[in-house]
Amino acid sequence: MSDHPAPALAAGFARPAEVPAHLDDAALARALAAGRPQGSWSTLEVDGVLCPLVQAGQGHPVLCVHGLGHDAWDWAPLFVRCSSEAALQAFDLPGFGLSTKPARSWDLELLVRAVLAAARSMPAPPLVVASSLGGHVALLAALRAPEAFAHLLLCAPGGLVEVPAPLQAMLRAYYAVDAIVGRPEAELVSNSRRIFATPGLAVCDALAARKLAVHRSSAARAFAVPFAGVVDDVFHHVLVERLSSLAVPCTFVSGAADVVVPPDAVAAAARHLGARSERWAGVGHCPQLEVPDRFADLVRSCLRACTSRGGHHVSR
Repeated sequence: MSDHPAPALAAGFARPAEVPAHLDDAALARALAAGRPQGSWSTLEVDGVLCPLVQAGQGHPVLCVHGLGHDAWDWAPLFVRCSSEAALQAFDLPGFGLSTKPARSWDLELLVRAVLAAARSMPAPPLVVASSLGGHVALLAALRAPEAFAHLLLCAPGGLVEVPAPLQAMLRAYYAVDAIVGRPEAELVSNSRRIFATPGLAVCDALAARKLAVHRSSAARAFAVPFAGVVDDVFHHVLVERLSSLAVPCTFVSGAADVVVPPDAVAAAARHLGARSERWAGVGHCPQLEVPDRFADLVRSCLRACTSRGGHHVSR
């Protein structure tokens, strides 16, 4: 295991109490750029949307896909730990992080095309490491083009099972644009922290500070649009009935204390596929941030599986 610490946020954005009351676009960009993965930055263009993309390291390609309301920042700890062993790539999904906003209507299909474009830009089919919404998007992409992927490591992927209609209605109301923009700051900070099972981690406050910076920015409504839109879109792309046709090897991992995606749903999906699955005690929704050393070890294990197959897609 590596004992390297995760990169810290820049001064002024380490804790929610230090986030300025108002941020213009330039100040928000500086806040969101702090603490992101170190490497060579470029741009992935998808349907006219410009998505910042970072690459680092050498070896088997690894594509990192973040979850709802997050961005490439999530993968900085993995870049620190694994860039000497793999060619890592991460990017901001369209509508999130520092990407430009879609000129036309935003939808889940745009995210699927972005993941496919990123995977196809790599020298060989990558191991995809994807979290939450990113896992849902990666599964949709792999169902469409299995030859583009070597293996999927899915951290609590969303949209696996059908959500009952009353809960759908509640979630639509909770994630409506006006609801997001009007949310009390204390609730926003609390929600950011509660996705971690271990209290007091620096990463809890760092993530809450980023969310608060967006909330206080002049661009808050623009950031809320894709966040709100994806919830309804995922309801129409339930994956449980489609997983039997998936032809890409998978590994699933979830935290036993996950309050976002039920660990039982993740375990059931893995059983349906006959795939490896791990449930980690004392871990919440983002194991890549909460237990980065253990997560890096799991990535290395998946990399060994890829290289033992020669880095090529294997039909099951």
